Amino acid sequence: RPGDWRDPALLKLSEVRFDRLHLRTAAREYEVQHDPVRRSWRLVRPRPARADAGRIEQMLAELQTVQVTQFAEDFPTADLEPYGLQAPEVTLAFRQGTNAVLTLELGRSPTNAAEHLYARRSSLPGIVIVPRQVRDLVAVPYTELLDYQLLDFPVETAQSVEVCADEKFTLRRQPTGGWGMEPAPEMPVDSALMQEFLKQLRSLRMTEVAKELVTDLDLPTYGLAQPFRQYTVAWPAGPGATNPASLRLDFGTNRQDLVYARRADESAVYLVRLADALALPRARYDLRDRRIWSFTTNQVQAVSITYQGSTRRLLRSPAGEWGFAPGSQGIMANTFALEEALFRFGQLRAHFWIDQ
Repeated sequence: RPGDWRDPALLKLSEVRFDRLHLRTAAREYEVQHDPVRRSWRLVRPRPARADAGRIEQMLAELQTVQVTQFAEDFPTADLEPYGLQAPEVTLAFRQGTNAVLTLELGRSPTNAAEHLYARRSSLPGIVIVPRQVRDLVAVPYTELLDYQLLDFPVETAQSVEVCADEKFTLRRQPTGGWGMEPAPEMPVDSALMQEFLKQLRSLRMTEVAKELVTDLDLPTYGLAQPFRQYTVAWPAGPGATNPASLRLDFGTNRQDLVYARRADESAVYLVRLADALALPRARYDLRDRRIWSFTTNQVQAVSITYQGSTRRLLRSPAGEWGFAPGSQGIMANTFALEEALFRFGQLRAHFWIDQ
């Protein structure tokens, strides 16, 4: 059959240059725009918002794998009404700026073939039949295209984090690469805990959008007029920028196992898992250095051990020899075990700080 010799690919997006994707149906409409500099997508309709670049790229990749099931009509002047294409149920436009460079229209299903749809492409004449999965792939609520990651920032170059929770303090990256704490410069910051903190912030994800547009009058409803906790991250904005880039995330009241959250630069309120919010540091001691002691065995001169109401005092000579102090007695069976124990005490670290 002639159709057997034809290219079955529905769309060849590699041959089309576009930076916008616009979908319109009777029930919904959305438009996303690609930023070639940041290599990201952004929702521009029905409201400005961050888009999930991975989700959109996956959708485009799957679109390019769809194949035409049948070539139904080759005449470009054919009557579109029987195919449901006079007023298409779905219109997907690929645009470069404001110009549509490629349009895909989806109509009704053929008789006794609900799993297929009639379709028409602006780049080729005629009408084809395609799997219904094309509609299911693109005609989704715009909320499914949102970026559910709340904060996206470079962990490696983060300069500071301001915390306003049980305590208010600021963490700053030092020239040496470590971190300092204000207003408690005497409290050393644990590098591993700080790195984990930054990763926790960056991995925070919303579970759903609680409300699209929130005004200042709405904030008390969600406990966001005076946030329960507040975190602000800053990092270098890039060449030519005079001020660092920053993002602020506020947490409000909770709803069972979820908590309301809002980015300072966005008008929507989101829901986040309460456990994820509570896992973030809330006080200075949460991030203090977990090293309890720091000494070598050779620095030890004496050890007092109290056990079950009895105290023994041991002395260590500069040569590393052990003996009992006057008034203490016992048997020194294994000095190597004692040396090892003191070595471990010298390196003693807490797993976590739980209170102060």
